[in-house]
Amino acid sequence: MEGRSDFWSLGAGAQEAIRVRTIEVIEAGMGKSKATEEFGISRRAVTRWIRADRQGGKEALKAKPRGRPRGGGKLKPWQRATIVNLITDRHPDQLKLPFCL
Repeated sequence: MEGRSDFWSLGAGAQEAIRVRTIEVIEAGMGKSKATEEFGISRRAVTRWIRADRQGGKEALKAKPRGRPRGGGKLKPWQRATIVNLITDRHPDQLKLPFCL
């Protein structure tokens, strides 16, 4: 599993390059097992990448945005502030919550 932690520690661009290169060498004739050893990735990941490549081409292998989506959700700023104040200004018993905040 050392390869997996190495892969995940790479940046999004490097991960994308490994995905694309892995598919290229497999299409050129290298077996999945050999590719997993060469690139230090799991066979399961290679299988997912091959499926994604068949369905969406090289575009499907590109890096996608990471983290939580920006934009603050569906609540308006004043609604979020009201909720925060309701929670922070009261005791859990007052809010009839069965747990502590």
